[in-house]
Parts: sequence; structure tokens; C-alpha cells
Amino acid sequence: LNTSSWDEIIGTYILRGININKLIIFKSQEEWVQKCIKFFSNHKDISLIIRPHPRDFYNKNSNLMNYIKNLNDLPKNILINTPNDQISLYSILKDTNLVLNSWSTLGMEAGILNIPVISISDELNLYPKEIGYFMENENLYFQKIEQLILSDNEEFNLEQCKNFYNFLSAYVDYSNLDLDI
Repeated sequence: LNTSSWDEIIGTYILRGININKLIIFKSQEEWVQKCIKFFSNHKDISLIIRPHPRDFYNKNSNLMNYIKNLNDLPKNILINTPNDQISLYSILKDTNLVLNSWSTLGMEAGILNIPVISISDELNLYPKEIGYFMENENLYFQKIEQLILSDNEEFNLEQCKNFYNFLSAYVDYSNLDLDI
């Protein structure tokens, strides 16, 4: 489970007069983390790694980080990975079967590595919802997690990798400015 930092997108939505929490299927990222903990507490054979956005981790004003830092007595199958652990994201991804993504670019990176990605927002994602998974509500979200984890489908999906790679390539190409000074 990978959280995101609001600072990357908040300005755009404030200017547009949009309440950002209305753009995700949960009331907040805190509720999302809480409900995922509850879900995985009932699936002891599946590990959940909660990885807060590194920039948000040190933000004292972050409700999400205050919530995560105060989590105690988690089941053994649920871990919190913080920047202090100094574990590369790619070290974690090599042993990951599914990424639960808020709206981070991690979704694109996981998709390129053939890891299915379920996002909590179709609007905030940096990639089109058609190349990942976005569920319309919480019930469908947790059903999709069960379907993807319990299916044991280890088949390599070259089409998914190509779609994420092509989108990331275009994203990087078109988001750069040529400053020919």
C-alpha cells in the first residue's frame, strides 16, 4: 500500500475549487489505510506493507502521517516501511504481487514491472485508468484485491508492461521543457 503526498496536486484542485477528498473512493487516505489494515487483518496469509510517501513522512502537519505513526499492535502480516528503514522501493517491488496505490508515480513503475496496480482515484492518477485498475467504490475495491491476490495468476502480461512503459515514456517526454537559452 503506497500513500501519496497531497502537495504534488493540491494547488491545481484548490484553484479549481474542488475538494480533493471527493476524488478518492475513501473519505481520506487515513480511512483507506485503516480499512486496508482491517481487510488484511482477516487475511493473515497475505502480507501488507504500508509505505508512506517519503516526503510526507516528515510532515508534522500531515493527518495521514500522524495516523500511521500512531498505529500500534499491528498484526504480524502488516508492516510499515518508513524512510528510516532505508529499503529501496525496488527491493520491495521484486517480491510484490499487487500494489495498492493512491495516485503516486509508483503505479506506473509497478505496472512496467508487471505488477497489477489498484488505485483509489481515477482523477488524481498520472496515468490513464484504463491501464491500471480503478474501482468505483470500496466494496468493488476489496473484491478486486481478493480476485487479484487469490487468483494466483503469475502470468506475465506484456501488454500491461508496454502500456505503462509507453505512457511513462510519453509523460516524461512531454513534461520536459526545452530551455534553449
